[in-house]
Order: sequence, then C-alpha cells, then structure tokens
Amino acid sequence: MARRITIIGGGFGGLTAAISAAEAGVEVTLHEAHRTLGGRARTAPAPYRTNEGPHAFYRRGPHWAWLRQRGLVGPLARVPLTAMPRMRYLLDGRLRALPPLAVSRLAARRDAPVGRTFLGWATEVADERTARAAANFAAVATFHHAPGLLSAAFTQERLHRAASLPPEAVYPVGGWQSVIDRMAARAQELGVRIETGSRLEALPTTGDPVIVATSLEAARRLLGDPGLEGESGRTLLLD
Repeated sequence: MARRITIIGGGFGGLTAAISAAEAGVEVTLHEAHRTLGGRARTAPAPYRTNEGPHAFYRRGPHWAWLRQRGLVGPLARVPLTAMPRMRYLLDGRLRALPPLAVSRLAARRDAPVGRTFLGWATEVADERTARAAANFAAVATFHHAPGLLSAAFTQERLHRAASLPPEAVYPVGGWQSVIDRMAARAQELGVRIETGSRLEALPTTGDPVIVATSLEAARRLLGDPGLEGESGRTLLLD
C-alpha cells in the first residue's frame, strides 16, 4: 500500500478520500484551488444560507452511512410528520393529495435496467403519461433537469427514495457546509495536510499516487485527456 498520496480537490469526494486514506495510515496532502473547501457542497454564508449543490441526505444512502459511522452528520432537520397531510403533488395542472397509483406502483419496482433511459423503460412497463410523471417526481432526488434521460436503474432508485414514507430525506442544520467543516476538522485530526488556495497546473511528479477529485474540466487539463467528457458533467466516478 502507498504510504503517501496527493488529493487534488477539496470537495465532498476529495475529503472522503482524504479521511479514508488517513484512517488507513497513509500520509495525505490535499490541494484545493479555492480559499474554502466544499466544491459543489459549499453553502453561501449568512444571512441567506443557500446550498450550491446537494441539500439533503437520504437515510439509506452511502453518504449517510459513511458519515454516521464517523459521527460527522451533525444536527438535522426533518419534515414533520404533521406536515405530510399538507403535501401536494402537481399533475396535469392540478394539485393532488397523493401521487397517481400507477406512479406508486412504478416506484415499487426493482427491475429497472442500467443501460436504458428511465423514460424509455418506464413507458414500456407502464405508459408514457405515468413514465413522465414518475420522472418528474424523481427529479427532486436526481438534481437533474431531465431525469427521464438518465439511466433507468439510477432514476428508479431515486424515485423509490423520493416516494418513501416516512420521508427518507433529512437536512443538515447550517447547510452542507457544516458537514464539510466537520469533515475538514476530522481530516486534520488524522494528520491530513490541507492546502487551500493551491491550484495545481500539473500532476505532482513525486511518483506517489494522485487522486483527482475535481470538475471534469479541471480533470481534463490535469490528466491531459480530452476524452473526459460526460453528458451531465456534475457527478462522475472514474476507475
């Protein structure tokens, strides 16, 4: 196992990698081009604390389990059960107390394929109206403008979470920046060297492993690989 690694990018992914590596006894240096950590998980400062990216945890998601194991979740806000009777769903220009039964049935399925779009698959197993309504419903958990064009398996899993009762989503008090701040503190406790305002124009040449946890644009430049493209470009895992 490598004894030293460099991580480029101080967002949620970079900090997760830094903490995990440091827990394994690896010496870690993390470079963040901006003066503050967080990446898309930053939260705008007061008086209006606006999350620039994700805003909720899903209690059965991987982030939730990993952070809870390390005591990094922090205080949370939940949708009160007393508020649920007042929730409404917009369909065909009309507010409804419950989603259509066909959408609920679609959300309960577990056989959505990875290699097809959600809209194409859902139209076959239900109908186009139900498929579009379900895709729109899943948008709250996909953070994508057209979830029907995403992988059926991915969108279906998000649809199931969005339709869970009681609601699976919980919200970090203080925004996601509070979570990032706790992660940064834990990383430093473990000995991670964090360099903010440190924009690297090329990969280090020390011979040690490097983790690139940046935007695709920055990764293309650092790795010299113009083929690093993605249809969304927001979240991507490269092995």
